[in-house]
Amino acid sequence: MRLNLLFIPLFFGSLISINACQQSADAKETLETQEKSNKDLANTETVDTVKTPVSIQSGVLTGDIILQTSQSSQSKAIQLATNSEFSHVGVVFLSKTDTMVLEAIQPVKFTKYRDFINRGENSAYTLMRLKDRSPITLEKQSQLHIVGSQYVGMDYDWLFDWSDNKLYCSELVYKLYKTVLGIELCDPRPLKDYSLNAELVRQKLAERYGKTLPLDELMVSPEDIYRSNKLMQVED
Repeated sequence: MRLNLLFIPLFFGSLISINACQQSADAKETLETQEKSNKDLANTETVDTVKTPVSIQSGVLTGDIILQTSQSSQSKAIQLATNSEFSHVGVVFLSKTDTMVLEAIQPVKFTKYRDFINRGENSAYTLMRLKDRSPITLEKQSQLHIVGSQYVGMDYDWLFDWSDNKLYCSELVYKLYKTVLGIELCDPRPLKDYSLNAELVRQKLAERYGKTLPLDELMVSPEDIYRSNKLMQVED
């Protein structure tokens, strides 16, 4: 009987030790898996990075619209023509691993949220959101991602025409919202409605179109998106 009493604490002590070792091994395996995932994400900049959408991350929501002043060669001309501080815009997508921005550059692509911000002038940006987000259900978030993914790889539309063969930034945002959510963020306007008299604007137009301007071509600008009465400004 005495031997049995001595054996009991030894037995349970062994069990505790084995359990602790197992927990340590499990924790190490989990950490290694997380580190591998982070490395994989860092090396991936395509649509494959964006997985199943989730509802919220750091105050930013899938479907939010992000505007900035880009540092592209056409940025200043866009600002002058549209009387705006903005020259670029994209749509935010969330995943379990990262936050991305779908944007029309060359070519259309998903860009990491922080990289998108840092690429803008002074890393400044403005975040807009639907005043009524009820249309952006989880199902619609998935559809936004599916349709947005179909845009990836398309060429940037340097002529700003309204076809679907190529896309420019605000055209992408407008058409994604209209196609998936049935929401027209603003009214497309003909080119002639914009401010075309500045020297830099006239120079860029001549480079793109020559002497014949498509003055009746419908367009949307980042400023048109920003001024949408369906959106409100938010902080992330």
